[in-house]
Amino acid sequence: MASYLLDLADTKEIEIAVPRYSFYEADGSLNRKLIKRAEKIDDALSLLGQISQSGHSADLCKRGREILKELKKLTLSDRAEIKRVLDAIKAMIQVIPYVSDASARAEMIFESSRPPFKGGDCRIYASILVFLEHIEKEYNPIIFYTEDKEDFDHPEIHVELEKLSVEIMFDSGACVERIKG
Repeated sequence: MASYLLDLADTKEIEIAVPRYSFYEADGSLNRKLIKRAEKIDDALSLLGQISQSGHSADLCKRGREILKELKKLTLSDRAEIKRVLDAIKAMIQVIPYVSDASARAEMIFESSRPPFKGGDCRIYASILVFLEHIEKEYNPIIFYTEDKEDFDHPEIHVELEKLSVEIMFDSGACVERIKG
């Protein structure tokens, strides 16, 4: 369903705004996974190199190393694909900048132990609030959609968004129904 929302944005049926910080967070998370995968491949290459020292398994180890080297190349191409996909998404939507006002507000939210409680979530939420307070175009409805119910489903957040005439939703299907309904 989330991909359906992007399709609607691509056809200009809806406008989607995503905090720049969310892209940094997603890119960093995916990059860390790729780095971890590459490190494991390197460890396996090293192990096969050691095992190949004994003559009777050298041929098998050589073939295994060739396969692992190919996997490492694919891992590096995965990085390029992730960047391409993130850039394609950015081209379809409005990117909410991470400005100094949002940074200061995020710090205050985090230090005051108000939800959302994680630093990255505070940055995302603060940039959304600053964006909402400064948009000039009329939108109806304005929906804050996130799958992160654990960190954003708090009464304080609901009240704050309600004051800004924003609905919060955690299910993409319900979000699509609301948009189409």
